[in-house]
This record gives sequence, structure tokens and C-alpha cells, in this order.
Amino acid sequence: MEPQSESSSTGSPHREPIEDINPLYLDMQEFTDRSRSGWFWLTVVLALFVPPACFMFFIPLHHKRQRMKFDSAYKRRMEAFRQAQERLNRLTSGHNGGARETVRELSQIVRTYIGDRLNLKGTAFTSREVEEQLRQREFREEHIVETRDLLEKYESLQYAAGQGDTEALLVESRRLIEKLENS
Repeated sequence: MEPQSESSSTGSPHREPIEDINPLYLDMQEFTDRSRSGWFWLTVVLALFVPPACFMFFIPLHHKRQRMKFDSAYKRRMEAFRQAQERLNRLTSGHNGGARETVRELSQIVRTYIGDRLNLKGTAFTSREVEEQLRQREFREEHIVETRDLLEKYESLQYAAGQGDTEALLVESRRLIEKLENS
């Protein structure tokens, strides 16, 4: 029961506050202040703009992954350079065959790369066919000539009696593949 005292002027009962029941915060300013701190606005901005930004960043990656999954020609074209580089690296590390075998393997690597890059079936095509395909796809004339010359050099070294410089041929093959990839 609350103690009551009578007020002399109004005659209404006056209540005295009881200290142990009052809230911890006696200052009502704490509850009525509606200004927001900088952290609040930073959180709001981040919550509104980060998810759409992430979506816009990751959607092209998702589309590329889906295209690689369902479009075999696109996948061949995109993986051609990496596979050619891996095969060339394996050829240099495991170089224990003769010159003819190395030239045959180099020819196969370059022809596979060209077939994958241009989406041609197989690897049994002549240097003239490769030249025509490169012209149709508007490669630079210097790259077309280099490719034709290298393929003809492979053919002549495979069936020639003399030994060729396989290291120089390997460097030339690697350089040609990089040029074709960048054009």
C-alpha cells in the first residue's frame, strides 16, 4: 500500500515515489531521443546495397559456369589454351623420345589446339585447311602465315631423314599458341 498525503491546496491525494520500483533509467530523454547514430546508417546502407552488388558480381560467373556445362563448343574453345599448355609442359618434362616422336607430338598438340579453338572436328587437317579456317575467322595475316609455316615444318620434319632442333620448335610452338590465343 502506498503512503498518501493530502495536499492542502487541492485536497487531492499526493503520491510519493517509491525508489525500489522505479526503472533504472529515470531520465526519459533516453527513451525519447529519435536521432540515429552513424553505425545505424552504415548498417542500413550496407544491408540495402551489398546484396544487389554481390548479385551483379556473381551472375556473370554463374552464366559462364552454366554455359561451360551445357555448350560443348564453348567449353572446348575456353579450355583449349590451358590443355595445350599442360601438354607442352608434360612434353618438356618427359622429353625422352627421339626427334621424330617429339615433332609428331608437337604437331598433335598444335593441331588439337587449333581444332578446339576453331571448333573443328578431329586433328587430321592440312595446313591449307587451317589457313582457310583462320582467314574465315579473321585472324591476323601474320598469324595465319606463321601457323601454316609451322604446320608445314612439322610435316617435313616428321618424314625427313635429318634431325631437327626440337627445343627451338617447342619454343616456336608455344609462342604460336600464345599468339593465336591472344588474337
